[in-house]
Amino acid sequence: MFDPLSDALARLAFSRLAPDRPHPRADLDRLPPLLAHTLRRRLHREAIGRLDVAAPWVSSVPDLWREDAIAEARYPASAWSPAVREASAWLFEALVRPAEAIAVLLPETGETPTAEVLDRMQDLGAYPYLAEVVQRYAEKKERTGYDRETLRHLLGRVDHRLGAELDADGWQALLRPLYDLVGTLPEFPDGVPGRVLAEVFAARGCPGLGAAVVTEAVVSWQALPAILAEGPSSDAEAASVPPDPSPEEPTDDPSDEPSDPPPPEAGEDDEAVVVASAESGDPPRLPTLAEALADARAADDLADEAPADEAEIAHEADS
Repeated sequence: MFDPLSDALARLAFSRLAPDRPHPRADLDRLPPLLAHTLRRRLHREAIGRLDVAAPWVSSVPDLWREDAIAEARYPASAWSPAVREASAWLFEALVRPAEAIAVLLPETGETPTAEVLDRMQDLGAYPYLAEVVQRYAEKKERTGYDRETLRHLLGRVDHRLGAELDADGWQALLRPLYDLVGTLPEFPDGVPGRVLAEVFAARGCPGLGAAVVTEAVVSWQALPAILAEGPSSDAEAASVPPDPSPEEPTDDPSDEPSDPPPPEAGEDDEAVVVASAESGDPPRLPTLAEALADARAADDLADEAPADEAEIAHEADS
């Protein structure tokens, strides 16, 4: 589904930076910003890993020296083409289905330290609220790391809850990075393919919105407001939030919540606390959600909430 987009992005990159030559960090400025960001992050991580293996003594020298050594890293000619193709494919997957794309950055088995998980999540230069959720959840649960399934489940539930709360402006904020990236591709001057856009809605638990666009060849940015104004169909509303392992979680309409919600009762899940801590009134938008996650009150709510049963979470992820 994403191959036409990722192939077009790779071709654009090779038209600006030759596939048979080495390329340092500075060259990446010529690429679309999101692709350049992902490639910089991966080059930086690879350079650190190789430097630590080849010259472990560098870790004991002043930071400036180490930073200078890493700054000189470049993609070898033999690695440039596969790196661009892999990053292009992953980037579209991450913009459309972030929970799946981010989870596969972790090993298939075992736990990855939380700091490393957060570092890898920075490969995506969009949706910063996801990393904030992961960090808050780890702090509250006193987690030292994440396995692939736990991370996928956590991010998926957060995105489903976000999709249930977004208004038209919020959806446009969520879709802007995808449209900006597709807008750089000469082969897609008119917008995002309808099937791809439908996958964005489905990944946030809103298949009804996807049904309105899945048969369209492309959906322009200008056409989005009318599509979003129609709202999801009843099947999307029913599927917008996956089942919660806790039967005690309240199901009241968010619009009925008081303007200053009380601390959550034991039994509510962590993702619900994150979303419920956003400012009430108008449906939360992405900036509002990110601000709420950094808000001291939200942090206190997370710290005070009774821990969820990890076995329940794992059981639901498997079902």
